[in-house]
Parts: sequence; structure tokens; C-alpha cells
Amino acid sequence: MIWSLALIGTLLFLLASTNYLPKRLVSKVEQENEVLQVSELNANDQYFIFVLAAGYEFDPKLPALGQLNLVTLGRLNEAVRIFRLMKNSILVTSGCTFYNTTSQAQVTKNAAIELGVDFESIETLE
Repeated sequence: MIWSLALIGTLLFLLASTNYLPKRLVSKVEQENEVLQVSELNANDQYFIFVLAAGYEFDPKLPALGQLNLVTLGRLNEAVRIFRLMKNSILVTSGCTFYNTTSQAQVTKNAAIELGVDFESIETLE
């Protein structure tokens, strides 16, 4: 009995402490949704392009692009690609702050600026 509880506890700990479960959930959502076809959108309408936070390592010695993890970089890259195709779009970055450092939303905004997005076209959600 005690061994089964220990095994269940270990399995729950591993599921909660690794990225396996979030990756599975995101994969399921991605499979259920179609890829955005920008050509089907009205380029004159205003769209909010949301860049979901996925992690960063705050280091003021690095440029903002060097502080984002690979998942956030991929999301930002795709968001900037779509942003450039849409005339009146607004890029929205997200992410909280830890230990009174710069928030991930601000670091992602700075990275978008490094990629050539005008700072006035970017909003942050912290």
C-alpha cells in the first residue's frame, strides 16, 4: 500500500515538474485548430496579435532576443511575420516578472523592437 502511494506521488511529481503535460496539452489544442491563413483576413482591419509568454532568462548584459527561450522566440518570430502583413495590427506581449526584474512582457517587447517593430505598435500585458 505504501509503495503504491509512493509510486503515485512520484508520478504526479514528475508530471507537475516537467514540461511533458503542458506540451501534450498545447499539442492537442494545436491539432484541433487550423493554421491561420493571413490571406483570408482583411488587411485593413485592426488585429491584436498576442505573443504568449513561454519563458525567458533576464540578463541585462544580453540583448532582449538573447534573453528569450526558444519557444518564445518562435512565437515572437511568427507574430512579427503576421504583424508585417497586417497594416493596422497591434502586437501584444505577455509575461510576468520575478524577483523585481524586468517582466517577460517587456523583454519580449524589446525583442520585437530589435526585430524592427515600432514601439508604438506594441502593448504589454504584465
